[in-house]
Amino acid sequence: METESIMPYADRIQRWIVVRLLSQARHQDLARFHKCSDAEGYCHVMRRLYPNEKFEVMFDPRTSENGIS
Repeated sequence: METESIMPYADRIQRWIVVRLLSQARHQDLARFHKCSDAEGYCHVMRRLYPNEKFEVMFDPRTSENGIS
């Protein structure tokens, strides 16, 4: 029987991530949301608070910690 690590329930349902873009194609995860509109709203606030930083909303398609969908 193959054992696979499972993501916590909260991570499985919170698939939308707001990230801060860093140099050299890196990013920093800031927050996770269940709804895309909530993530976009948070991203909008972060852009207003920190106008010199770059923020984006990303979708996390993973269903397990090892990245297998």
